[in-house]
Amino acid sequence: MSERNGHPHVPPVVLDPTFPKPGTPEWGVMNRRRGELIDRHVMAKDLTAEEEAELKWLQEQSGAAVELAFPRPPLNWALLEELERRALAQQAAEE
Repeated sequence: MSERNGHPHVPPVVLDPTFPKPGTPEWGVMNRRRGELIDRHVMAKDLTAEEEAELKWLQEQSGAAVELAFPRPPLNWALLEELERRALAQQAAEE
């Protein structure tokens, strides 16, 4: 696992340059198709191998497109550790 902007994550997906950008009409078309595949995957479990591969690709590409368009702010690891320390101390005091 590597880090980007302080966020641990799996290696980044290479975004296909032809993939739609969030907020465009093409994004809406893609997202409807992705939703159809998700619904069928969850409800009926009847996707073909080709559709499973398509869904996996759409999921990866849409995640990468959103991350590129709306990057997460960097994490403050020191603050996170301090908050965790306080929560554990409070939990121990309550026991």
